[in-house]
Amino acid sequence: MAYEDYVFANEATVPVYQAPTGGKVAANVFLGEWMKRLPCPEGQTSKRRIYVRYRGGKGWIEESKCQGERMLELYFLSVGQGDSILIQTPDDRRVLIDGGLGADAHQFIRNKYRLDKPDNFIDFDAVIATHSDDDHTGGLIRVLNDPKIAVRRFLHNGLFPGAFERSGARAVG
Repeated sequence: MAYEDYVFANEATVPVYQAPTGGKVAANVFLGEWMKRLPCPEGQTSKRRIYVRYRGGKGWIEESKCQGERMLELYFLSVGQGDSILIQTPDDRRVLIDGGLGADAHQFIRNKYRLDKPDNFIDFDAVIATHSDDDHTGGLIRVLNDPKIAVRRFLHNGLFPGAFERSGARAVG
């Protein structure tokens, strides 16, 4: 799916430069990460680089290291004992599988989607608990209770009915 005015990094890490001529690297963006094309600042142009807004700032990126089509993003998060999996599809759907015991998965989501910004919110099509052990579900409570994260469906294997309701979380949709 193409998103007009947006480009996506097409290498594992792609430097974002402070100047159109290169030089000092302002940040690195990661494979699949989105950037919004911006008009060049007055008096600045580049034949090889485009001016973009990326998470946390603005800068210049090699046009050859971008593509117009969004990719499938898979994140395997080490959350202590076990893993959490975040899936973001090219058509902008998100699924979270398990959340670990602590705050690691929740903190990753807050950082990735810049939920520290006043106007940023994110929704998940599904949050899935594979089974009821705390090292899979403990961290999900933070995700479910975050007012900046909407969850359309909470899915589990049926071995802990009522867990969603007891969590005090709210469902959207």
